[in-house]
Amino acid sequence: MIGKKLRGRADETNRITKEAYAAAEKSNQQEIANMKIIRLENGHLEITTPGPLLKYDYAGGGQIAQQFDEGRMFLLKACDPSTGEVETEIRLNSFQDIPDEDRERELEYLREPVQTLSRNSHKVTQTYLGRFCVVDMSEVGRVGQDFLTESRTELAPMVAPPLDWSTHWDGQELMELAIKAEVNSQKLLGVSAACARLVVHMTSRAPQPLRAVEAIDAWARGVGSVEEMRKADLENDPLSDEMLCAMLHSDDDSEGYAYAASDCDPRYVVSRVVEAMRAALKDRCTEVETASLTAFQKQSSILMRTACANIVRGIIKLNDHPALTEQIQRRNEALCRVPRVELSQWMR
Repeated sequence: MIGKKLRGRADETNRITKEAYAAAEKSNQQEIANMKIIRLENGHLEITTPGPLLKYDYAGGGQIAQQFDEGRMFLLKACDPSTGEVETEIRLNSFQDIPDEDRERELEYLREPVQTLSRNSHKVTQTYLGRFCVVDMSEVGRVGQDFLTESRTELAPMVAPPLDWSTHWDGQELMELAIKAEVNSQKLLGVSAACARLVVHMTSRAPQPLRAVEAIDAWARGVGSVEEMRKADLENDPLSDEMLCAMLHSDDDSEGYAYAASDCDPRYVVSRVVEAMRAALKDRCTEVETASLTAFQKQSSILMRTACANIVRGIIKLNDHPALTEQIQRRNEALCRVPRVELSQWMR
């Protein structure tokens, strides 16, 4: 009898939950249908939605809480193959904490602003509108305390700032440009060793990583031999692999990332240095500090990328590498522009 009552209560709970989801989905579709986009005379976009415009970053989504939020603007149309219904969504993907690979994808978005994707058996048409900054927000039709009947968001178009070798803050991007320009390996390894030194102390349980970094640095500066460098690197390789495997089963990720950085691979050394520092903050964070951890990690990422950028500039001089100047010009020409898309189908 008790079992039947419990099952009955569970069935009733499931029914109520399904009805709530159905009502929320219907309301969401009505809100999407009421979205309006207007291009203002000054070139800005005004987006009118039943609720506040959402922004997304790699920690999740949320409402745009303040003006001057910046990000990449996407319009998405999703078609449900089973019902034929089309849902429309607009997103502002935050610039904060954008992974390197996603930054590279912006070039792809600019070359091909309209793309067809497949997500959960749904056909999605994604249109990249470019970079935008929220300059004004207004809320009208407030009913009660929390419910908004309409929200207007004005956004100004932006373009990526041109990269200046002497001031750019991201060491990872500077390294990528140097590799594309085919800067000689001695300088690239010299930069990598200097960057790895920032975190190699985290591998204090074994001397091999520091020896490898010192040997690579000595060869890059012309005071060490190739044989010594290869010997130290060979002794460090098995240990690095072992530590990388152990990292997956350990609470101390910082040591694993530091071992990975000691390989001094020009392609990955900056990102590994950054991850080692982020992991070190997490490993040493107490429960009281957890609320501030994300902010500290973002700040440390910027600081470490900036430190690596200064190292790159100190070793690789722009005037000595004409091919590097060409790579920067190509990068700026490709990235510092707005995508060409037709908005008439979205206008109301």
